[in-house]
Amino acid sequence: MACAHPQGCSVSGSIVLQRKCRVHARAASTVDAFQKATLDERCITTRDIDGFRPFYSRSHCLLSKVCSLIEELKKVFTRVYLDLKMTCRDNSDLSPDQPVYWRDRWEKGVTPWDCGCAHPLLVHLAPRLPSGRALVPGCGSGYDVIALAKQDPARQVTGLDLSELACKRGESMRDEAGLSSKQVQFIEGDFFKFDYEEPFDLVYDYTFFCALPPHLRKQWAARMAELVKPGGILFTLMFPVRDSGTGAEGGPPFSVSHEAYASVLEPAGFKLLECGDVPSAYRRPKTPSPGAELYGLWQRVGA
Repeated sequence: MACAHPQGCSVSGSIVLQRKCRVHARAASTVDAFQKATLDERCITTRDIDGFRPFYSRSHCLLSKVCSLIEELKKVFTRVYLDLKMTCRDNSDLSPDQPVYWRDRWEKGVTPWDCGCAHPLLVHLAPRLPSGRALVPGCGSGYDVIALAKQDPARQVTGLDLSELACKRGESMRDEAGLSSKQVQFIEGDFFKFDYEEPFDLVYDYTFFCALPPHLRKQWAARMAELVKPGGILFTLMFPVRDSGTGAEGGPPFSVSHEAYASVLEPAGFKLLECGDVPSAYRRPKTPSPGAELYGLWQRVGA
């Protein structure tokens, strides 16, 4: 008697042959179900095939487990890779003069300029600064906005930032501090385009001038001349400072100098009242060394 199994049997004309043929036939009837089964079902099916545990079935079950594990690992490593790529990328396709550049960094939490508190020198000098209406462009999380408002209840402070996320953080800080939306407001908008009711008595610029590409500095000064009322004060904290020159290189993202400010502010109608190195007792937490940060008080002159 010959075996009907496609591969044939090595033994013929015996009871052993008949038993092996029945096993082959039984196994063949389960092949389709085995291939369509889930991983767990395959293992159970392999165990339940009476007398039929060929090596390839056990290997196939093990291989399926390994393949499934590899697929899961690939998914995990893909997610990790994409997260790292989004967090650590240098935004080479974007420029600091594009609003999306700064929104992108806030959304990814890449905000090394955020020290977690108001600048100590601002807190120290706040009593000397004008009351009335104040503006903080590029306010970020709003620490400086809150500090100016808390020091003088009569001062109305506006925080301006391109990032909606930053403005929402500022609003949360305002509410926690018990300040009203009338005294403190946050506006998501472009410094060069946002609308305002009337000029401000005080504008505070910190880590904003240095964030602008050098070709926008004259435009920054002209806009400041519009925003600061005649006789009003522009308070600049200059960081990161170079020894000389315009500070067009370095950073982050662009280095500055006293000359870089003066070269654009003086032609725009500002007079320097006071300038100096930030005293060690009032340096920002992340200032690396003396001389890396200067302050300047500028008055808007003319009509």
